[in-house]
Amino acid sequence: MAILSMKKLLYICALLLLLLHIPVFLRVITEKKPIWSSNEVGDTIVMAVRPNTNDFYLYRSEVVGFHLELIQAYAYTNQYTCQIYWESEEDKRWQKLLNGKITIMVCNPEDSTLNSLRQEHKVFHSTPLENYANTVWVVNKKNRHLLAEINSWISYYRTTPEYELKWLKYFVSRNPEQIQQQTELSPYDKLIKLHAKRIEWDWRLLASMIYQESRFRPEAESHRGAYGLMQIMPTTAEHYRLGNITAPEDNIKGGAYILSSLQKETGSDTISFYDNICFLLAAYNAGANRVSQCRYFAELMGKDPYKWKEVASVIPLMKHSVYYENIDNIYRFKGAETLNYVEKIMERFEFYKILLPD
Repeated sequence: MAILSMKKLLYICALLLLLLHIPVFLRVITEKKPIWSSNEVGDTIVMAVRPNTNDFYLYRSEVVGFHLELIQAYAYTNQYTCQIYWESEEDKRWQKLLNGKITIMVCNPEDSTLNSLRQEHKVFHSTPLENYANTVWVVNKKNRHLLAEINSWISYYRTTPEYELKWLKYFVSRNPEQIQQQTELSPYDKLIKLHAKRIEWDWRLLASMIYQESRFRPEAESHRGAYGLMQIMPTTAEHYRLGNITAPEDNIKGGAYILSSLQKETGSDTISFYDNICFLLAAYNAGANRVSQCRYFAELMGKDPYKWKEVASVIPLMKHSVYYENIDNIYRFKGAETLNYVEKIMERFEFYKILLPD
């Protein structure tokens, strides 16, 4: 008999929860001290998933399945091993949290008991998770030190394609098994495909870029004044004579035109598609002149200026004047935002290609 994969086992467990209405408790036993953990090796972390029973998503088991996968990822990142077991005494779950038998509880932030215990400073909760999940991770006051670890992990993990996949799986597709049947990335797919074709881009790459810029929100506006799906600055729109950029179609069209123009400045037939795209994305984020400085600096540092990864490896040095103070035409550049920008778009592009293969 074939051994079930962990993912399939989690789906089965979520289904059992739905049918039996039994709260789940996940025990996580440390095998090795996590990178940012404040626990001692050998400590046991017991985790309970018990969202509001009136929550629509609990009825369909989405919250339970979502958190089972999150807990698995949390344990993996922190080098824990997981054991799942059942507990029927749901009325006593808060007492078990308070006395330490449960280390972390997942629940609805509007839970009346949670709010009451918070006011008494007996429990504390994490950064809220996705709105659709409507949940927080709760610890008692003795384990308050865990919140730093939990919040650090949540902040990190929410930026990964893996989290996006889980979110799509449970709260967009509505059915974990339908994720492979996903047919859309956004309400603007037709426009994205049209303008991606005009600049000879894979439309999923342009979609990944738009998501990074605005999360597909056409009304998005940055503190610097960048506007719309592709976050175009008014000065940039004026420079390229784009005209109106408020409507989604005009914004995407304008952004694609900017990319086409930048491609002529940064692109080269002698370097790989990956490197061309990375330099182009960096130029969209930081400016073509800045990217030229980075490549020149990389060359001076003995790196290949035509390889994005080699250039990226020295960009962090550009925030220290000691490396460039005697070099003309190179100026201070923090670079972290641009490096993250390029990395996230390319990671998401790979994810979108799996989600929506040609």
